[in-house]
Amino acid sequence: LAVTLVRFAARLNGAFGVYGKAVVRAARHEGVRAGSVAPSGAAECQQRIGDALDSMLGPHYRSGVTFSCAATDTRVVATANATLRGFVPGVPDVSLQLDASAVKEQDPSVEAAAGEPET
Repeated sequence: LAVTLVRFAARLNGAFGVYGKAVVRAARHEGVRAGSVAPSGAAECQQRIGDALDSMLGPHYRSGVTFSCAATDTRVVATANATLRGFVPGVPDVSLQLDASAVKEQDPSVEAAAGEPET
């Protein structure tokens, strides 16, 4: 019975690891999508990632995830570093470093003012 319980707990821990990876990936993509819409930027990206992680990960996993966003005139980049700690002693932690980027949408009012020739 003890061996069966340990195996079950290890498999359950593996399932939580897969879920945690998927949440970090999805949050990162949500962040770059939010930051790439004109006139948004890095602040909106970080806010969206934080909201997504807070709503989908419990404090056990959330405490091991750090992220950052950077925006230029043309791109938004989000980086997430995560250590998803195991629930069961002896099960290794899962470490991730993931990046995502998106092309930044250009503000149409700025493009129009930048020099469309008048007819």
